[in-house]
Amino acid sequence: MPHETHVDVEFELVRVIYHGVVTVEEREDVRVETARLVSDYKLKCILVDMRQCEMCLSTIDIFHFGQTFDEVNLPPNLKICGIILPDDEDDKLLETVALSRGTNLRYFTEYEKALKWLDLE
Repeated sequence: MPHETHVDVEFELVRVIYHGVVTVEEREDVRVETARLVSDYKLKCILVDMRQCEMCLSTIDIFHFGQTFDEVNLPPNLKICGIILPDDEDDKLLETVALSRGTNLRYFTEYEKALKWLDLE
């Protein structure tokens, strides 16, 4: 499986770590799984580490993924934070699309800055 998912009840977060090659179908499945965990545990944030993977998504896939966060019924106050490599232009596009649709999503290249944004430092 190209990812690990962990629930941290103390910090009220789901942590997802991707490994290897990840397809659009796998990314969609992880989003559904993560949304379920957020709902089941009443969590406030999601932290996704994508520094160890290669996403196999087209520009259309990325745009669609960014537009459809509302389809998994995430709470409106949920913070989603991704940690990416500095040259990851695809996820910067996804951030722009998701933000324009009202999803509170940010990407960072530094783990500490991501935690600070999530108020977890």
